[in-house]
Amino acid sequence: MSNVLKELRESINSGEMPTYIYGYPSKRTYSTIEENFDLVDFWSKTEGKTNLYIHIPFCNYKCSYCTLLMTSEQNDMLIDNYISALIKQIEMYSNLASHLEVTSIYFGGGTPTILSEEQLQLIFKAIYEKFPKIGSDIEISVEGSPETMTVEKLESLKKLGVNRVSMGIQTLDPDELEKTGRRHSYLTSIRAMNNIKKVGFENFNIDLIYGLENQTRDKWEDTLRTILSFEPETISLYPIVFRPLSGIDKRKEIGEFIENQEKYDIYDFNVDLLESEGYRQESLTRFTKFNKDSYAQEIYDFEGIPLIGLGAGARSYIKNFHYSTDYAVMNNNKMKIIQDFIDTSWNQLEGKLHGIFLEEEEEMRRYIILNLLVNKLNNTKLKEKFDTSLMQDFNEEIEALKAECCVTIDEKENILLSRKGFKYSSIIGRLFYSDIMMSLEEAYVAK
Repeated sequence: MSNVLKELRESINSGEMPTYIYGYPSKRTYSTIEENFDLVDFWSKTEGKTNLYIHIPFCNYKCSYCTLLMTSEQNDMLIDNYISALIKQIEMYSNLASHLEVTSIYFGGGTPTILSEEQLQLIFKAIYEKFPKIGSDIEISVEGSPETMTVEKLESLKKLGVNRVSMGIQTLDPDELEKTGRRHSYLTSIRAMNNIKKVGFENFNIDLIYGLENQTRDKWEDTLRTILSFEPETISLYPIVFRPLSGIDKRKEIGEFIENQEKYDIYDFNVDLLESEGYRQESLTRFTKFNKDSYAQEIYDFEGIPLIGLGAGARSYIKNFHYSTDYAVMNNNKMKIIQDFIDTSWNQLEGKLHGIFLEEEEEMRRYIILNLLVNKLNNTKLKEKFDTSLMQDFNEEIEALKAECCVTIDEKENILLSRKGFKYSSIIGRLFYSDIMMSLEEAYVAK
């Protein structure tokens, strides 16, 4: 038995449940970039397409599981100043990359829909004016929370071109809502879903979390079945994770949380129920009835299309360079990052960047990991992109996955996760991590 197969079996049999993989490399691997280099040259010589990600770091409340770069201590002046800086940054990037076709736009947070209709219009106006090459099949997605999803706000977003709305409900149970720090009610969530359905969007996603403090199996099933009654095109189901310095991490030793094996049991229930309702599985967390990829920016990102990150917490990448501003979890550190973003002139790319350069092997690993986890990995495309074969460079890993019935390989050389493969994909993805990336992840200390 190979070492990889032994490791895989031990991880599965012990009920190991690592945090789900949403990127490679993660910001936890970034460091301050000291050397001078011409990032302008990177962007101006790039051809083809780009994605835009806009970060709005403001929320009405801080959720106990959240470690995103956000604050709930904003005031009107801070928001207005942030939007002014964001528009300056959009203008700066347009001087470098307006020749690229924008294939997706994603507003993340924080809570983007905390902004007024007028503020959202200002940002969209700047994007459309400064990046005139908008793809004909573009995905324009906005995240929001239930208390911000008014009919008026949603109608305004639809007029601005938004065709995908993603709402974090997380739970409908009052006790769970209170323990996670969410200040909206069950009825607020119901009203928000009705509003979204009334206005009508091409794709409507709802986020839920299972394994919350004091959550019983019956409570979870009630929440999920109620959500399904609204027939969202897409639904994303996340197992709770305990990230350092989050409120829920501080309670994991004293609160009542289910064990990993029970989370896996709930996962199996979720898959059965969603399949019976006509949903197809796209990843560990995401299920959809949408007639194409339900989160296009993620797929384009994983394919290697560049990403322009706009805003204080946004990540960018171009070619082999991934970069952003600094990242923090503690509120005083986050407020400094937000204020530094506001104080930047944005006449050019300036200030300290945090990031990582990937060697070709790391770029290949990134491509393999991310595309495998969304069932988009094809060995023929890998050969074309990196002049290598998965079966040659990662034969031990592939054979281990086949032995555990986690993948199949079809006649077109698609490497496809089985139901078991999706279930354990957070374990599977890490089989392809480099030693360097694993050591950087393990050395990260939240601040």
